[in-house]
Amino acid sequence: MDTSLCRCGLPALALWTLSMTMAQAQPMTLSEFQRETLGKTYVFVQNGLDYGAERYLPQNRVEWSFLDGHCIFGKYFEWQGKICFSYDEYGRDADRPPQCWTFERGDQGLEARFYDPTRDTPVVQMLPTTDPLICPGPDVGS
Repeated sequence: MDTSLCRCGLPALALWTLSMTMAQAQPMTLSEFQRETLGKTYVFVQNGLDYGAERYLPQNRVEWSFLDGHCIFGKYFEWQGKICFSYDEYGRDADRPPQCWTFERGDQGLEARFYDPTRDTPVVQMLPTTDPLICPGPDVGS
């Protein structure tokens, strides 16, 4: 039996698998992110807990909530291969710079990683939802 195919095939298969893994691990570009998110709402999940949701609007605008009934508007843009978010509520706060992330496609939605050059940050799951953001505001009815 000729086993040369097996010896040649395994390294080729390993290289193909590695190249596919590397291709999937590439962060999304701004245009890919826009196509993926426009008109959708995503719930942000870390360690199995929902901690926020964001609705993606035309012209790179977003609406964010920590799921506390208070929503803030912002915009996003690309900077050095990352997608950064600046929120209107924090616009005048010099101590609150834009928040930059990288995004990749995952099995259930998107995977986001906050950019911090000083440490490795955990992956946050972004799961699509059909539930609307609830934004009555913290002072409604007072």
